[in-house]
Amino acid sequence: ALGICLVGDGERRPFTATQVRRLTQLVGSLCRELKIPADHVYLHSQLVATPSPGRFFPEAAFRGEIAGIR
Repeated sequence: ALGICLVGDGERRPFTATQVRRLTQLVGSLCRELKIPADHVYLHSQLVATPSPGRFFPEAAFRGEIAGIR
């Protein structure tokens, strides 16, 4: 298991475009290198009872980006 933490509070304000872009790049790189399917990438809130990464996290866009990673 790998965990990645973004600095900020996604319940209070959106993460920056740079944070989301770099997160997508990092996750894509790890998926390719470690042969992790995109459907095996989970948000913190999918694993434990927490709002993290928060209501302002652009989940649909993030998932769309990593779905196209090969």
